[in-house]
Amino acid sequence: MTRTSNVARALWLSLLCLAGCAPTGAEDSAPPAGAEEAGLSYASAGTDLFRPRVLLFVYEPSYSGTPLHTLKGWSDPKPLTNALRSGLRSSSHFTVDYQVVEVKVITDRLPWFENGTRYTPTRLLSIINEPDPLKRDQLRGCTTPGTESTCPRFDYVAFANEFNLKARMEANELDEVWVMAPPWVQLYESRMLGSNAYWCNAPPEPRVASFRNFVVMGYNYERGVAEALHSYGHRSESILDRAYRGQPAGHLWDKFNDLHRDKPNLAGVGYVHHPPNAAPGTNYDYGNTTFVPSSADAWLRNPLVNPDSVARRSLSCTEWGCTEEGFLKWWFNHMPYGQKNAPNWWRHLVHLDDTEAPAQPSACGANTTLSSCDAAGCAWYACSNSCWPPGTDIQVACPADSWCGQNTSVSSCNTAGCAWYACSNSCWSSGTPLGVACGPCALQTSQASCQQYGSSCGWYACTNTCWPRGTPNATACAPCRSYTDVATCDAHQASCAWYACTPGANKCWQRGTALSTACPSTY
Repeated sequence: MTRTSNVARALWLSLLCLAGCAPTGAEDSAPPAGAEEAGLSYASAGTDLFRPRVLLFVYEPSYSGTPLHTLKGWSDPKPLTNALRSGLRSSSHFTVDYQVVEVKVITDRLPWFENGTRYTPTRLLSIINEPDPLKRDQLRGCTTPGTESTCPRFDYVAFANEFNLKARMEANELDEVWVMAPPWVQLYESRMLGSNAYWCNAPPEPRVASFRNFVVMGYNYERGVAEALHSYGHRSESILDRAYRGQPAGHLWDKFNDLHRDKPNLAGVGYVHHPPNAAPGTNYDYGNTTFVPSSADAWLRNPLVNPDSVARRSLSCTEWGCTEEGFLKWWFNHMPYGQKNAPNWWRHLVHLDDTEAPAQPSACGANTTLSSCDAAGCAWYACSNSCWPPGTDIQVACPADSWCGQNTSVSSCNTAGCAWYACSNSCWSSGTPLGVACGPCALQTSQASCQQYGSSCGWYACTNTCWPRGTPNATACAPCRSYTDVATCDAHQASCAWYACTPGANKCWQRGTALSTACPSTY
């Protein structure tokens, strides 16, 4: 197979109002806290393990009081955003629930281009309405009409500077940016910004030198949900390509992408441009009614096993309704989402610095009891009641985001036998490293390195530890190691955890201490 891989607040009524909710000014931001949300139910939001915070921009010129999308009969960008969020949430097995925490509706101007120009609303409408491609390119400002590479492109640096995105990302206010824009604004479908940015269906933009990488998604509201999911799909391909970059060919991501036309009778789930039964020489063949054997069913198993170890089932486009939107939702739905013996690919897609994938499932994962696991020479991990190869890292075998993360209070977390991390107010498996559960602050071991994170982290001299800025002293300064009995340790459970290692070795440690540190003889 060959392939080129190239939203702490609720979503305000201004986004969700299906009747339109026209802006009150040239740039309309989200209402103050306390505004009610509507449109999507969050009754089961407690099951959503990842809630990335999105700053949404809507570039919506108005003509004599009529919004562009209404004038042209295009998608309303706000309901389109909701439909995209809803589609990703359901397709990810309710693993990801994007939270639009702020909305900026901009009606009087359009984004800057890299050549220092930008369209007026009047000029944009002339471009949209011009049927002749060469005349349209002249209106666009292309230096060589007919050659797309000579046309103006969206200026990501100017955009980031205008809205202070670097500082806001580094202050941990946001996780990513979505831009709903009309055509000819020349956004990439997705582009990653940051000091350590990497290819995300577009060249990285390190000149926006945030120490937190973040993605700017470019959505075109001339189009619909299918195309928005398509753009997110290419982002996913780029990130998972990177996650599996260090593994030999034939790894889990390769098997997921396999097509019948390239590997007869060994198709997986396909990729964004091609379903598993795509005909040779075609693109976007989402309506192909030809039946081919596919490992699709294996990807939904719990525990996940090597897809080649399960009998394939013949399927055609009837599996996804023979539409592009249907296929992309079906494709996302088959991604591993944290089943036993499985990675959680959604974690990679939203945690952009977590991009090293674990090895693919082994035969150990087929053993579902302690006795059969032992008999197979494998290791049983009680934290997730699953069987793994001996020596498997606890972060892989006991992913907090697949079982402990469902608990949203200290009491339910403790009842589940998990560990509550006050630094992030979230529940993780005991022994999860602080850097995973609490972010980069917890990884800093000196005051100097802590201070490099500016307004995001703070150094607590009481324990010589680095915490997210604003962490209460009662949490960061609790002297866990001085507590010698389980009752006293549990009385400080917001920051301490009792490690029952072996008789005589039971100790109280700062919550999140790795098992290999607290219990080295039994790890």
